[in-house]
Amino acid sequence: MFFIKKCECNNLKPQTTGWLEEKHFEKMLLVEEVNHKSIVQCNECRQLWLVEPFDRGANMLAVKLDQATNNELTYFNYHVNKLVEKYGINENSNCKMSGCENKSLNQKFYCSSCLITKLFVYE
Repeated sequence: MFFIKKCECNNLKPQTTGWLEEKHFEKMLLVEEVNHKSIVQCNECRQLWLVEPFDRGANMLAVKLDQATNNELTYFNYHVNKLVEKYGINENSNCKMSGCENKSLNQKFYCSSCLITKLFVYE
């Protein structure tokens, strides 16, 4: 079995996928849950991560986040809000990402959460 005994955040890529790193993220402090994804914080270095759990054989996805701008607004929420402000929500169209039930953005086929976490779009 693979165990990470100390903080490895600096050694992990900004966008990490795979099952080997799962144990590393399980030990982290849960900061927030957003659309079935977790924002966790490393207990040692305080790095924030957006983690999407395993789903029937699919690899885990973890994305490094910049530090929160304040206690109430995470980097993730900041970018979600910026996308919604820029494009607005299309109430007549659902996100085209498989399994997502959120409304898409105007001029986009996806919701802000999927644009950030699946397509890595930050505007």
